[in-house]
Amino acid sequence: MTTTVPETWDAIFDLPNDGRRRWIVNGQVKDWGYEDAESEKAGLTIRNRTHCRILMTLGRYVGNWIEEQSTPHGYLVGGEFGIRLPGLDSTVGVDMAYIQPELAIAQEQQQSSLIVGVPQLIVEILSPSDTEELVDDMIEVYRNAGVPRVWIVSPGRRQLIVNRPDGQAKLYLPGDTLTDDLFPGLSLPMSRIFV
Repeated sequence: MTTTVPETWDAIFDLPNDGRRRWIVNGQVKDWGYEDAESEKAGLTIRNRTHCRILMTLGRYVGNWIEEQSTPHGYLVGGEFGIRLPGLDSTVGVDMAYIQPELAIAQEQQQSSLIVGVPQLIVEILSPSDTEELVDDMIEVYRNAGVPRVWIVSPGRRQLIVNRPDGQAKLYLPGDTLTDDLFPGLSLPMSRIFV
């Protein structure tokens, strides 16, 4: 379902908190429905334990990497945090994002409760109800915004795919270790993600 965007970007927070996954994509509110049947009954978004465990594990590894970097540090946000990607009329809720130091400093001067800009990393952890169309839409939005790295984690398939803005993608399976020149020194064993 697609509807017109609220008049102000912060008005996205005035939309009902009823457990439905909504993004603003190219100026339109896209509604992909409820996360799962239990959420639909309860009227709120409830993540399953696998989703939450993976999110916390990724956050720990990336957070430790951030702490090892020279100051100023960036920071992590998570839990369907709102990000407005400039130039695209798109506001998305992400599972996790790394806000690099330059963007973090720029945010201090803004009044928005959203992050406005392009994070260095966005992580999406797929739910069983996520469709191929939704995943393709997410990757396209992030690629068009120029997000340097997008990690798509599929607990069901036990894989993590690193996407780059140029369309290149790399698949990581449970026996692999993720390293990336964008995050020098980060070493993320998939065995810790897919236990």
